[in-house]
Amino acid sequence: MAEMFPRISYRVSDLLITILSFILGYFLANSLAGYPIPFFGSEITLRGLHSFDEFVLILFVIPFIWWVALDRANIYDPIIIRNPRLLLWSLIKAHLGGGIFLFGFFFLAKLYFPSRPQMIFFLGINVLLLYCEKRILVSSLKVKKGEAAFQKLLLIGMDLEAKRFARHIENYPELGYQIIGCLTDQTEDLDGFDDHLKVVGNINQIEKVVRENPVDEVVVFSLRRLWETMDLVAGVCEDMGIRLTMVPQWPTLKIAQFHFRKLGGTPLFSFVFSPTESGYLFIKRLMDFSLSLLALIFLSPLFLLLAILIKWESKGPVFFIQKRCGLNGRVFSLIKFRSMVQKAETMQEQLRDLNEMSGPVFKITKDPRVTRVGSWLRKTSLDELPQLINVFKGDISLVGPRPPIPGEVALYERWQRRRLSVKPGMTCIWQISGRNNINFDEWMKLDLNYIDHWSLLLDLKILIRTIPAVLSGRGAR
Repeated sequence: MAEMFPRISYRVSDLLITILSFILGYFLANSLAGYPIPFFGSEITLRGLHSFDEFVLILFVIPFIWWVALDRANIYDPIIIRNPRLLLWSLIKAHLGGGIFLFGFFFLAKLYFPSRPQMIFFLGINVLLLYCEKRILVSSLKVKKGEAAFQKLLLIGMDLEAKRFARHIENYPELGYQIIGCLTDQTEDLDGFDDHLKVVGNINQIEKVVRENPVDEVVVFSLRRLWETMDLVAGVCEDMGIRLTMVPQWPTLKIAQFHFRKLGGTPLFSFVFSPTESGYLFIKRLMDFSLSLLALIFLSPLFLLLAILIKWESKGPVFFIQKRCGLNGRVFSLIKFRSMVQKAETMQEQLRDLNEMSGPVFKITKDPRVTRVGSWLRKTSLDELPQLINVFKGDISLVGPRPPIPGEVALYERWQRRRLSVKPGMTCIWQISGRNNINFDEWMKLDLNYIDHWSLLLDLKILIRTIPAVLSGRGAR
């Protein structure tokens, strides 16, 4: 896995810049058509280009070629990204390889060749823009060390390797990692580590620390000395779906996927309990972004009509905004159409005895707080349409486990926490399997089954099956 920019958003930015560079190269070459080429006299001129329609196919091909070319040239390696000369040379190599592959593709496919002037302009502009983008990004990340988007690391054990690792993370914020602290045992000498590692508890408190903090990855040092505690650490990580990384041994786990990588020269063995295929996750995010945008545009008249109905029946805001837990416990604001009277949440304790769901979830068939319009919205699931805004923002996905409220998560058993190891969604297997007619434990098992067998095809099947499930109102309350 590339260390430098581990999140898909950085790669998407590179591909958008590449597409923009191709378009700029086309217009620049076209605008200079007929002008003499410098140093060759007036007899040799830049020739005109064919219509822009002939380049549409290239716009679809380029993202796939440049995704591979940039990755193969190690553009996202931290050593390369911090060295301007190495960065420039790597970008040149990536573009030479990408250009050769592009010409080869058009030759083998017997398609129209892009003009040489346009390709030269495109490659030159793209190298320049990508170089400037990455240098600016490196500088900005040095300043934004506390940004919430960083991957959160929890270290276990404090030895010289841990100290060096912490220094490396601190010195290279562009890696995209942030250490929230370290867990220790009573035998460790803490002198000399305070500058880089904040002690947040004892190893036996790992479950409590993970519940109270967003943690994306646990990294274990002093493994030989702390091996007796690894069953506890590995069990918590597996149950809660958190990446477990050890230097350099590992225990036997049931469902883990094994990964090896280096971070700052330190060899790391990771066990992953949720989907990690970056290419497929990129496509999933691209689908979420494009489909949610189209849906928001297409459904905007319906949004206006529903807003009028909600305001007409009862006082209060059109939207109901509630704190929910997302990926690995990150809290975000979920948006829904308001289907209850104002301050309905304050009345929940009074109705606790009427709860019909097992576990920490609260559901009542004929909830007295629900308005008439709200009852219809819930029956048709129209109250959930504003969650498309959350999908567009990236808080949730179209398909994934439903995002729980923090109060419910606090009551989860350890194995149930693993449903937070993937980004939540608007619909999932639970939505098409009876929804509120399923008890809580079965609901959790369906979500974990989705995580263990996730694929783009599964997402597509769930989306297709969600439509009749929503139209029929099966299991909705």
